[in-house]
Amino acid sequence: MKKFTNMRSRFKPTKEQRTTVRAQLARLLQPAATLELLRAVVPAGFKPADVVCSVESVHPDRFVLRAQVRSNGGEERSYALKAYSDDFAQRVWTYSQTLAANLHLNQDGICLPTHFVPHENLLVFPWLDGVFLSKIVDGRKPELLRRAARLAARLHRLAIVPEQPTTAQMFVEEARARCERLRNRWPQTTRLIKPLVAALEKASTFLDDDDPAPVHGDMAAGQFLWTGDRLVLLDLDMFGYTDPAYDAGHFLAQ
Repeated sequence: MKKFTNMRSRFKPTKEQRTTVRAQLARLLQPAATLELLRAVVPAGFKPADVVCSVESVHPDRFVLRAQVRSNGGEERSYALKAYSDDFAQRVWTYSQTLAANLHLNQDGICLPTHFVPHENLLVFPWLDGVFLSKIVDGRKPELLRRAARLAARLHRLAIVPEQPTTAQMFVEEARARCERLRNRWPQTTRLIKPLVAALEKASTFLDDDDPAPVHGDMAAGQFLWTGDRLVLLDLDMFGYTDPAYDAGHFLAQ
């Protein structure tokens, strides 16, 4: 198995991978292909008769479909199908299994995949209806933000090590590389970017070392879904093992 050393904060698929994932998307939008995939996913006794798939999101290296399945008896079930252009799905599945065994939550929680389809590099999730926390602007918001913070804290307190630590210096180096790419593409941005990079590098020397913890890696109000009675954290694509302040800072920045 391929060994990963730290969080996958940026992935650029090859031309071949882009082509493959687009072809996979087109294929799974055909009912026959998706029905065949879901027969191993639906509960025993549920006989899928037809399925309607809709595209929820598309990126160069992955996509998400909503599959609404109807049985011979008229029963309906919905699933989220998330496919990747590489074997990163295996990594997310393995980590999700570890979380399922260690994250004991009474109500709020993390949306974890229920099935992994290796030959498709695809994860199957239960479909959840709700509204994103970022869209809620009424009196419910303060309490939901507190619940989001408690959920994040429970994740950070888990005594698990999903991968090698990602250090603050690694984040600084990545930010520097991104800024350099931006400057190369648009040289006129140098005047703005150069002092910002210098300030970032200087500030990083004042950071206190902290013990790493499991982090979400892409935490934002748009990653929390309110179902009406549960707050659910979505999307583990950037999970990592680093200072938990990373999640707090990312949330505030978003």
